[in-house]
Amino acid sequence: MPSTKNQTKNGKAAVTPCIAIDCEFVGVGLDGVRDQLARVSIVNFHGEVIYDRYVRAIEEVTDYRTHVSGIKAHHLTHAAVTFKQCQRDVSELLSNRILVGHAVHNDLSVLLLSHPSHLIRDTSKYKPFCPDRRPRSLKVLAKTVLGITIQTGSHDSVEDARTALVLYKKARVEWEKMLYDKQHRRFPSSTSASASASASSASASAAVTPLPATSSTSSAISSSASTSASTSVHGQHPPAAKRLKSSAAAADLEAAERRQQEKAERNRRRKLMRKQQKLEKQNR
Repeated sequence: MPSTKNQTKNGKAAVTPCIAIDCEFVGVGLDGVRDQLARVSIVNFHGEVIYDRYVRAIEEVTDYRTHVSGIKAHHLTHAAVTFKQCQRDVSELLSNRILVGHAVHNDLSVLLLSHPSHLIRDTSKYKPFCPDRRPRSLKVLAKTVLGITIQTGSHDSVEDARTALVLYKKARVEWEKMLYDKQHRRFPSSTSASASASASSASASAAVTPLPATSSTSSAISSSASTSASTSVHGQHPPAAKRLKSSAAAADLEAAERRQQEKAERNRRRKLMRKQQKLEKQNR
């Protein structure tokens, strides 16, 4: 008879932050094609059993699937727990813990439970275990990855949970690194964002060419500073093309200022020449 207890030094297995689950199903409905929960087994990170219960069927069982599930009619008698009780127990064990399993979505679906995706480690979906993107059965992974043989007869949910756990532990370092890198790319740390903002601000400042302190250039500098501040707040590097464009615009503005000054000087000289010519005529 399955039990929640597993004899250890303190008489009971500890519930660790990482646990593994496997369930056995029976068939209900016409031709027994619909899955109904019949047994739930959960082991801790050390492979020790922390929960193992048969579950009384809610509907009439039309196919015990004994050759696969190992479930027989006497397993689902009064000694088994109710579905609601099992659901509460499992929900409590899963809370805020990493859940390992093979095709975990099937187990959660029959339990009518959900679990945060970032806390699920599903060996049927780990890409290095499925190089051609086709999920392998737990039996095949056990043989090819671990070199062991399981499920020689009917399935044992404790054995299957332990096998999924060993697969996860074998790939754990690379698996967790892959998840960390994926999350890190999506959500950069505040330190990285701050550094990016500082670099952006410095780059924007370096790209601005100093101009004479005229009213038009002051306005342009204020506009440029406002743009740089906005960019720094969002922590984004302005593209190189934009930085070059900004520098070119500043140079064009400076050249325009020089042209205006030269034009003004030419006009002043013309006026002086005309005035001198007029005075010379009058003196004649």
